[in-house]
Amino acid sequence: MTEEETIDIKTIEEWQKILDEFSQHQIEIEETFMGVCRYKWERFEEICSRVLKFFFDPNEKHGFRDLWFKALCQLIEHKEYCNSNLDELEILLEDPTKKAEYDQIKKFIKNPDFIGDIKKKKIDIVLKHPKFVITIENKIDANLYNYLYIYKNHIDNCYPDIKDKHFYVLTAHTIDEAKLKDRDPEKAFEVKKYEQLFKNVESLLGKYIAKGEQKYLTFMLDFIQTIRNMVKEMELTEFENSFFADNKTVIGKMTKKYNTWKNDVLNTRNETTSKLRQTIEDKTSIKWELDTYKDVFLYNLSIKFKEGTKYKIGIESNFDFDDEKNSIGVFRIFITTWDMACWEPYEKIIRQKWQELKKKYPTRNFNEFDDALDKAQRNDLNRVYLHLPPIERKNFNDDDTYQEEIVKKLNECYDFLKEITGNIDK
Repeated sequence: MTEEETIDIKTIEEWQKILDEFSQHQIEIEETFMGVCRYKWERFEEICSRVLKFFFDPNEKHGFRDLWFKALCQLIEHKEYCNSNLDELEILLEDPTKKAEYDQIKKFIKNPDFIGDIKKKKIDIVLKHPKFVITIENKIDANLYNYLYIYKNHIDNCYPDIKDKHFYVLTAHTIDEAKLKDRDPEKAFEVKKYEQLFKNVESLLGKYIAKGEQKYLTFMLDFIQTIRNMVKEMELTEFENSFFADNKTVIGKMTKKYNTWKNDVLNTRNETTSKLRQTIEDKTSIKWELDTYKDVFLYNLSIKFKEGTKYKIGIESNFDFDDEKNSIGVFRIFITTWDMACWEPYEKIIRQKWQELKKKYPTRNFNEFDDALDKAQRNDLNRVYLHLPPIERKNFNDDDTYQEEIVKKLNECYDFLKEITGNIDK
C-alpha cells in the first residue's frame, strides 16, 4: 500500500465529516406496508405486475371500475380505448414466448447461447381486446436486460388480425437510451414513467372514490407511495448532485477502499464455500453445485433431488448477504422447490418427520422448524424457500469447529431429503 493510499486518522476524520454532512440532508421517506413486506431478493417487479393487473381490470372487486385503465390510456395517448366494451378486455400476466419463433428474430441475436433460452421469456403484462393489444414490460429498479424484439414478434404472431398493437416499457427510473436501442432495434417500444401514470390516477380519482372499496383505496395509495419511495432512493436530489461534485476526490478514494473491502468479504465467503463444497461432497459421495446470485456474485452451494420430475426439490445454502462485519458470520440453509406444486407433496411428510424427531429428542427445541414450515406455506411467489435455523459463527470457538457444524447440518439435510424423496412416488 502506497503512502497516498494509507488510511490514517486524518483521512478517517475527513471521511466522517462528509458522511455526517450527507446524512443531515437525507430525505425522510414515508414507510409503506408494501415496502415493509418487500423481500430483498424476491422479484418485486412480478408483485407490482400483479397489482397493476388487478387495478387495470375494470371488473375486479376493487370497485374503481376503469380508473386505472383510463389513466393508462391517457398515459399512452389513446383515450379512445376507454369507449370500448371493457367486458371484452383480457389481461395476461407473464405471457410466455415460443422457441418456435426463433427463425423470425434470429437476425437480431448476437449471442448464439441465448437461442435456447427464448422459450423461457415471459411478457410482464398484456392487455388484449378485440380492437387493440397493449404490451407492457414492467421495470421498477432492475436494468433493462430483456430482448424486447422477442416480445414484439410474439405479440405479432399471436394477434395477426388486430391492427392496433402498442408496446411500452413502464419504468420507475430512467432507461438508458443505448440499452433500449440494443434491446429494441426496431424501436417498437416507448418508455413511459410510473409517476405520470400515478398522476393520471390521482387526477381522475375524485370521480371514482365514492364507489371504490375503502380497503382497496388504502392498498392503492400504499402501492403508489411504495414506488415513489423507491424512486427517491434511486434518483439524486439537487443537494446530492452538488455534494458529489464538491467531494468527488474524497468520495473517489473512499469508494476505492469500499470496493476493496467488499471484494475481500466476497472472496472470503466464496473461498470458504468452495471448501465446504469439497467436504460435503466427500461426506455424501455426490456432486454438489456452486452457482452465483447474479447481482452479487455470492456462491450458492446446492443440490437437487428428483430433477426432471413433478417432485423436484433441493437444498440451497450460502453465507448471509447482510452480515457485513464478519464475512462468514452467518450461514443459511434452506430447502427449496422451484414450483409451488412440487412443494405440496412434501409438506405433510416433512411435518410428520419432524414430529417423529420431537419424540426422539424431547429436549430439543423444534419451534424454529415449525415456524419455517409456516412461512414456507405463506410464500406468495411460485417458489418455496423453507429456511432452516441459521448457523452463527459467534456460537463457536474457532472457524474450523464452525465449518464442521455447517457440513454436519448440510449432511443431515441431505440425508433427510434423500430419505423422503426416495419414497415420495412409491
